Amino acid sequence: MGGFLLLGLVGAVIGFFYRGHRSTKARVALIDALCDERALEPEEVNEIREENGVSVYSFMKSVRELKSRGVDLLSGGASSPESFFSMVAVSLGMEGGAFKSAHLFERLALRLKEAKGDRVDNDLLIVATSLAIDEHDEELARVLFALYADDCTNFPPQKAQVTSSPSFIPSDSFDGAKPGYVFTTRSSGLGYYADEGEGDAGDAPNGTIRPENMHRAVSALISTDQIPVRKRVAEVNEYPLKRWEETKVDDMIKASIKSTKVFDGESGDKPPDAPIRPMSYEEFEKMIFSNSICAWNACYDPSKRRN
Repeated sequence: MGGFLLLGLVGAVIGFFYRGHRSTKARVALIDALCDERALEPEEVNEIREENGVSVYSFMKSVRELKSRGVDLLSGGASSPESFFSMVAVSLGMEGGAFKSAHLFERLALRLKEAKGDRVDNDLLIVATSLAIDEHDEELARVLFALYADDCTNFPPQKAQVTSSPSFIPSDSFDGAKPGYVFTTRSSGLGYYADEGEGDAGDAPNGTIRPENMHRAVSALISTDQIPVRKRVAEVNEYPLKRWEETKVDDMIKASIKSTKVFDGESGDKPPDAPIRPMSYEEFEKMIFSNSICAWNACYDPSKRRN
């Protein structure tokens, strides 16, 4: 009898480790498959940001200009990715009317057309062009919120422009603070760039984002390789083996709601598992930076967050 018990115990241990081994292999295989589908590697996303160096103010000014020309950015408008990228680059005043690291934008355009067709929703394309913004993650979150919120009117702050002074002073090294300028690397290289204003960058955008637009915002980040692949896989327990599948956007949002507790106390004793009302920017930021979504790899690299 003791021999049978020992044999059963050994079998259970072997089964446990075999199940774990199979589960790990399945997870790695799914992650590898999703990585193969990406248009851009993480280091290439960083290359786009650093090479183009677009400021938040310039980007949102371009967004307003496109809207004033009748370009539908949110309510169902669609465009060819190549023509849309060119239009935004021209609006931003990029040299030659094209983004730097153009080959990466071309690859992204091809990937979007493979996934969505020859004409892609403009809201997805404007999120793709936001890859050119070289700012702290909080500023990227504010841009995303402003793009999808219904009534955001205060972002970016209207800033007083530096007058009768050059917009850029090249400098190979930091030579002390200069009033009205910031020392950084942007599209013209390393040097002092005219600070686009004195508005309080700490002011949160006003307005709210509806649940359906939260879904669209997260979907756009996934489609443009701005959410880590590891956050896009989920374990499904099916005895005797575990399996892994690509996480649905709604499930990512539900997990984020649970972890950030943004709606706790608003739906009786049981916390809600889906957005139950439009969200403020502060709530949106908590969710977008949560471990369940981890936009721009912020949960892996806190140094990218502004202190």
